[in-house]
Amino acid sequence: MEIGKGARLKHRGEGTWTVSSAFSGSGSVKVTLVLLDESSGNLFYNKHVRRRGEDADFIRKLRNPGKNDGDYGYAISEVGLKAVTANLNKFTVISLERIDLSHMLFKMAEALHAASSKIPLKVYQNHLTEVDFVVGGSVVLVDGQKESLSSSIGIGGTKTADDGVNMTFEISHGVSV
Repeated sequence: MEIGKGARLKHRGEGTWTVSSAFSGSGSVKVTLVLLDESSGNLFYNKHVRRRGEDADFIRKLRNPGKNDGDYGYAISEVGLKAVTANLNKFTVISLERIDLSHMLFKMAEALHAASSKIPLKVYQNHLTEVDFVVGGSVVLVDGQKESLSSSIGIGGTKTADDGVNMTFEISHGVSV
């Protein structure tokens, strides 16, 4: 799946990517997405991105090991203590079975760039913007044993830098929209 024409994607290390593009006809802009930073407790990538081969039952066991015969130690290392101890029979994940990683990152960067003027700097927000991946079924909403499909997810976090050309967002929250 092609990302935006002329867009470039650079992996900056575990859980961090920069998307360079002329979003919506703007001049070239770099949007850096931090989706995993264990030192700050940001485990978005582990909590809200379902990799190829994973299913909802795997995620359910990972996020709620006490009720689902899962391994607490492994679960805490992957999604963090807060996610493991919350009531997580309800969750939202982006499925990399339906879209590829570069498409996911481009669409997130594009949505954040479009909303950036309304997002305050260094203030956590539970809902920064909605990301529409355009591909149906790319977002899986699980409520107990019931799954439904969507093409959109709401993302939350903090804009940590913005000079008009270089923006950085630490994305740490995902919700159904």
